[in-house]
Amino acid sequence: MSDYPFFHDATPRSFERARLLRLNVTSAEKELWRHIRKKQLDGLRFRRQHPVDQFILDFYCHEALLAIEVDGPIHQQREQKMYDQEREIIIEGFGIKIIRFKNEDVFTSLPDVLNKIKMEASNRLQLLRSSPPDSYRDGEDLSGVEPALNP
Repeated sequence: MSDYPFFHDATPRSFERARLLRLNVTSAEKELWRHIRKKQLDGLRFRRQHPVDQFILDFYCHEALLAIEVDGPIHQQREQKMYDQEREIIIEGFGIKIIRFKNEDVFTSLPDVLNKIKMEASNRLQLLRSSPPDSYRDGEDLSGVEPALNP
């Protein structure tokens, strides 16, 4: 399965971990999934607990090279923040942009969360369509690049 480009060098162990994580989702992940699954959000297809390299992304839209992470309180701890930063550097090497939300944001500000996902996906799609295809597949960091506005 890792021959498919949307798995970005995922290992067999990553596939197994992703399968197990799909059986144990957090309540915040479950709530967000209810609103983004089956192309409900602007027709974008998201996958949940998606393997990339040795990591598992909470949600991933391959078309926009966009990952969504829903973070619980553990992600506020210093060691976890450092791990998350190192992980993001590796994932961004595949041209994938990661956006993060706290669990509480999903429960208290879901419309804002969904709007931010839509805006980020739209920006990413515009950027990817205006970039040479190899630039984002060969590890060029497009994660922080803003797309040019069309007049």
